[in-house]
Amino acid sequence: MGARRMPQHEDDLFDPLTNRPDHHDRDAMGGAVERRPSNSAVSDHDAGLSGSALAAPDSGCLPVYSDVPKLVSFNDDDDDDDDEFYNNLPPEAWDTFDAAIAAKMLGAAKADGKHLPAGVNISGPPSGPESATPEGIQGVHPNLADFSTPVRRAAAPLPPSSSPRSSVKRAWRDLDPTSSCPSSPSETPKRRRTEFGSTVAANGWPFYLAHDEDQFSAVSRLPYFIIWTWSMLSRDAEVQPSLPAEMGDLCGTNVAALKLLAESWKDSHPRQAKFLIKAVNGGVPAALDRENLEMQKDPCGCLGGRDPDGWYGGRVTFSTLLDLDQGSTEGVVATLNEPVLGSSMRFARRFGSDRLLRVHLTTRLRKNMGHEALVKLFERPWVMHSCVYRFLQLKDHSILMLRTDETLQDLDVSEDIFRPRRGGERPVEVGKRLTIDSFFEWYNPPGLNQHQAASKYFSRTDLMLSASVPGPTLSKDNILFERDEFSPGHGPKSPAEFCLTDGCGFANYALLDYCRKVLGEKSMPTGVQGRLAGFKGVFFRHPDEAKYRGSLDPQIWVRDSQVKVHHGAFDGNSGPQPDRAMLVFDILSFTRTSPGRLSAQFITNMSFNGVPTEVFERLLQDDMEHLVRSMTTWEGPNALPNLVHVLEVEGGLRNRRLAQLAGGEAKARGFRMRESDTRSGGSDRSEENGQPVVAVDTSGLSPIWEERCADLLKASFKPQDTAFLHRTLKEVIRSNLQRKVEVTFSLSFSRECRGC
Repeated sequence: MGARRMPQHEDDLFDPLTNRPDHHDRDAMGGAVERRPSNSAVSDHDAGLSGSALAAPDSGCLPVYSDVPKLVSFNDDDDDDDDEFYNNLPPEAWDTFDAAIAAKMLGAAKADGKHLPAGVNISGPPSGPESATPEGIQGVHPNLADFSTPVRRAAAPLPPSSSPRSSVKRAWRDLDPTSSCPSSPSETPKRRRTEFGSTVAANGWPFYLAHDEDQFSAVSRLPYFIIWTWSMLSRDAEVQPSLPAEMGDLCGTNVAALKLLAESWKDSHPRQAKFLIKAVNGGVPAALDRENLEMQKDPCGCLGGRDPDGWYGGRVTFSTLLDLDQGSTEGVVATLNEPVLGSSMRFARRFGSDRLLRVHLTTRLRKNMGHEALVKLFERPWVMHSCVYRFLQLKDHSILMLRTDETLQDLDVSEDIFRPRRGGERPVEVGKRLTIDSFFEWYNPPGLNQHQAASKYFSRTDLMLSASVPGPTLSKDNILFERDEFSPGHGPKSPAEFCLTDGCGFANYALLDYCRKVLGEKSMPTGVQGRLAGFKGVFFRHPDEAKYRGSLDPQIWVRDSQVKVHHGAFDGNSGPQPDRAMLVFDILSFTRTSPGRLSAQFITNMSFNGVPTEVFERLLQDDMEHLVRSMTTWEGPNALPNLVHVLEVEGGLRNRRLAQLAGGEAKARGFRMRESDTRSGGSDRSEENGQPVVAVDTSGLSPIWEERCADLLKASFKPQDTAFLHRTLKEVIRSNLQRKVEVTFSLSFSRECRGC
């Protein structure tokens, strides 16, 4: 098992994710290896390997995914002094070194100024000067950075008669005698539903969400939504449902496939059949069918941005709940949730809703599972039949995973090369593979953003993974730039507090009017918060009337402080054409008029300008007394209707209901809900944009205390006669008083205070 060799003949295949040719070949193990052209923008000086890509010497399989995808650079001044030491190391010493040192040993002979990919298979020490070529290191593309395949360390030399694939598996297994990794596909254990998530050990071996070898070939040919639904239902069933004989008919639309399954199961599995009919009526299969249809016509057909009243995709959320396994203190189990219609994000509109998986962690798992074990779990690939997921981002107390175009053959766990199909769609084309590194190259290219710290890099990547509503599509020529304005005596390198225009750009009439029509507003807003490509901020009406009314096409003026992610397409007129998703203006919220209220900023400002502290104390005391008085007045005319009104105001019930109806457009339409708290008992259910991630309790009891009290009062219950209502109302008063007097400091603010 030697290092990967370069292909003799490369076929140029256009990759829409990177706007450049993509090269593929077959390696010695028979698996597809993704190659990259040599025009990398990463310099030798700035390239490096993130520490999270390293693992313990006994881990058996090194994860390639790192915090920031960067290449390994060997330009140290003392390389010449280390060559003799590295070249004289025995083969046994290789198993004790991490990936970075091993890579340096591999290219130490003549690798000055060259880049070695973090994802190359390392099989032994360099054989001599012949391991380096004028183009780079033999078997290594100079700019390859594929974060979708694991790096394996070789064990003892293998017999020449061993086949390449079985040799790889045997070497992987022999690294850890306690590992349960099979040495051939025939030894792969059948993963029944009782074994889902039970193998947390063996770093690098897939974590199975769902897998059944008896029906693997049949299930893997189905559309993704049918695979998800069948996996979810077959796990809960005492007798696993079988697929009908008319398998070919299931490869059509999701709605037709669900109806066929429901008809096939109505006698043998009536409960599952009713669930399928309910799913059809819920709208999720129809939404996915619409996405598939639009993406067949145009790969960017789900982006929207062409018509204010137009349709856009990316609204379906696939999620799973990760919990400790009931049968084992070390294992975990992932429960697939029913897909729901929710918010839309730019990534889902570009690549489809079925590309993202949101993983929620239970409170029990967070408290009892160690941080290191949790990290190792998400370093491994996750598998659901033929679908392979990789860790992408930590967001909103949950974990986003990307469904890549890897196959089980790429993971060396199966000879099959099945990929899930979208309903009625052609299979994934060769050369157009979505991997972790191609995703980052598409949105946040490491070569152009290598100045960012790791935390800043991922926080800015998070911008495109948040809920938004697509606005107008701009042309590249209508994206204009203006410099920031600073206070006297300060310049562009001054801190942000001296920038007078920090995060504030301009927009013309056409853009603001388009955004108004998208959200159905009656009045023209003076500003809109939005994102475009790597730009973020608030865009106000341009003060120059000629520029504001000058063009019928949407235009924006971007400040330097609004540029969060650099793309080569916007660095000059000579740059490449950007991906169409980068030209759609994503709407986050509008400027709206609202009643004036005292906020923390107003109070701080007035206090520093001479308003006595006693004034604010008296206002707070009066407000608390009014709250208690209004919630404890139960006798008299209109007492109970007034109590219901107070509960709806304090609990924000009206906005909550409107947000639930608006779904993913709740924030853009101004329906804000109170930040989630633990007043309802600290369950593992959470909400995002008004949509419950886990199904709501079917008993009908609201998790919001104010809503519980309001519902009971509307049903003619009285707090003085009903003990349950009395206790709940008491908790409402206590929690609201506590919320008024509590002062919460963010972690960053508290750190700044400690540093003062």
